[in-house]
Amino acid sequence: MTGVIIPTPNTITWETYPATSVLRPELLDPRFSCVYLTSSAREAERAAELMEPEGIRLCHANCLKDAEAWLRFSQSHVLLTDRTFSGGDWRDARDMTLRLSFRTTLVVAARLADDKLWLEVLQGGAYDLVQKPFEADELRRSLENANGF
Repeated sequence: MTGVIIPTPNTITWETYPATSVLRPELLDPRFSCVYLTSSAREAERAAELMEPEGIRLCHANCLKDAEAWLRFSQSHVLLTDRTFSGGDWRDARDMTLRLSFRTTLVVAARLADDKLWLEVLQGGAYDLVQKPFEADELRRSLENANGF
């Protein structure tokens, strides 16, 4: 069994669940952590599996409140967010990151990542736009660059 840390508004709890993959030693001390704000647990799991070999830990948040809690708890400086998620869109995520007392870089993920959206996202204050479904190299590069920004 392995565990997951679940932040809630007033507490942080540890829950145990069956591992879906072998616990990798590099994730015990990842190179860095990133929060992924998405309504899809399946997409969050897939992205986490893609980044696992790279030593990048992805923490899944379902809503803005959870994303903020994860950012604070994990001391992450990168928020990966879907273009839209339950209760908001990437602009809401951007606004939340701007209110934080620490630097947080925003990366937006979208299925239809055309030039118009790319320009809108960059001019709107996000660091990058990545195409979904994710390709491991593209996602890794974007997250690494955003983390070092």
